[in-house]
Amino acid sequence: EWRVERVVRNLNWLAQLRGSGWRKKRAARARVMLQALQRYGVQCGARVRYGLDAMRVRQPLRMPAGGGAVRRALAGRRWRGLGHGVFAAPSRGLAQRPGRERPRFQIDMWETPRSVRSTQPPQYRHFKEGRPRGFLTTRRKVIAGVVVGGMIVYYVGHLERAPYSERIRMIDVTRAQEIELGKTQFDQILQQYKWQILPRYDRRVQLLETVGERIALVADQPDFDWQFVVIDSPEINAFCLPGGRVAVFTGLLDQVVRSEDELAAVVAHEIGHAVARHGAEKMGFVKLLLLLQVMLSLVFDMRFITDPLVHLLGSLPFSRKLEYEADYIGLILMTDSCYNPRASPSLFTRLGEVNRKNGNHVPMYLSTHPNDEQRVKYIESLIPEVEAKFGQNCTFSHRGGRWHH
Repeated sequence: EWRVERVVRNLNWLAQLRGSGWRKKRAARARVMLQALQRYGVQCGARVRYGLDAMRVRQPLRMPAGGGAVRRALAGRRWRGLGHGVFAAPSRGLAQRPGRERPRFQIDMWETPRSVRSTQPPQYRHFKEGRPRGFLTTRRKVIAGVVVGGMIVYYVGHLERAPYSERIRMIDVTRAQEIELGKTQFDQILQQYKWQILPRYDRRVQLLETVGERIALVADQPDFDWQFVVIDSPEINAFCLPGGRVAVFTGLLDQVVRSEDELAAVVAHEIGHAVARHGAEKMGFVKLLLLLQVMLSLVFDMRFITDPLVHLLGSLPFSRKLEYEADYIGLILMTDSCYNPRASPSLFTRLGEVNRKNGNHVPMYLSTHPNDEQRVKYIESLIPEVEAKFGQNCTFSHRGGRWHH
């Protein structure tokens, strides 16, 4: 008898829970259990005072033959989520075999001011047939709304326009921080290739400084500390870090570049990245991608699928877009520096041939750079517009050891 009393008392306590989340679910399940008990003759009335429940049961509990659903309900083994130790197993006398006398129990508890409710027992319904259990609970909706709202405010607060292309993008790194990062990275590269840096009297270094100074004068970045170095390495590569640190590898000069105009196309393209602050823009975009990956992993929990998809559909297309923009800005800089912009398509055509010869050709959807053929077509379509705007009044002179525009 005391075990039945304990079950009904705990069910009444759980049915009075208020709130959301697990409290709401447990209260709903407890009410369903009480309805199941009322179906077999238990009348329950309850109220909550100072955290305790009050209940009064006047009608005896009549158990059906075999125990059936009520015995499983009292055992509580199939009713998860209602807490640990709430239900106790029924005594041996609760369920009798067919033909034996059915036991009757009278459960009297402390009095309660509330009158006992005498209602018809409701139709029993399993708790799984009720409201569907969704992933987005109220608490998760609030948290998701706060996170998304904060992201939108942060994103809008750091929007600005890119130079030349007037493209709207998000940058959350200051210019001084970006230049300092570029200086630190350039010092590391010099330390890595310290025995491969060509001296300034080398012909290739002098040619790079001549071309670089003319383009730097047109770029008009007063806070840049321009440096031009040539690294004796077979790599086909060149870069310009934030702050005006330019490096070209001899592999590019020996295998691809054939004239001063083509070298100007390479240097102008790399300086275009620095002028447009693509390094800082990439850092902000990586933060957004990381946050997107975390949200997708919370929803789907399949990082082995979501992470490659984010990289394939987010990071790589973004990198190719920046390369196209650097081609456009570089074409403007080399034209304004009195170099022939038509040397740029021939340069990238030869670069594609060398990459295919060396086995470095990668499908465009898996590459950080555009396809060479599409890139050449894009540059050729821009040449008439750039020549009309920047190639009409091109004058350069070299006086006092410096270039003047």
